Amino acid sequence: MYDLMEFAFLRRYLLPDDSFVTIVNSLYILEMHYKEQLKILEKRFKERYGVKENWNEQIFEKLDKEKTPLREKHAITLSKAVVEAFEKILDQKLIKKYMNYINVFFGDEKLLRRKIIEELE
Repeated sequence: MYDLMEFAFLRRYLLPDDSFVTIVNSLYILEMHYKEQLKILEKRFKERYGVKENWNEQIFEKLDKEKTPLREKHAITLSKAVVEAFEKILDQKLIKKYMNYINVFFGDEKLLRRKIIEELE
């Protein structure tokens, strides 16, 4: 596993006072909060239904159904944070470059990318 921010600092692609560093740090904090919410939800389910290996399909569906609003809320919050940060940047090429980095950091969330695009339009 690589720390892309550390790599970017070492190669001097980014400087510590770069606005992108602030953006990524803010997004990282939001991401950690979201993951903590998911852990709490899964812990509640484990307390209620026992170990995951014994869960049936209905329990997994119920868990996924409860994760959906969290996922949507997280995507909306994250997309608004990205758009708000990008509105302060006037250079369109820089925004595209930053979006590529963000897709690397948070690329597994297709919903996030869709929400960002909706916010930018």
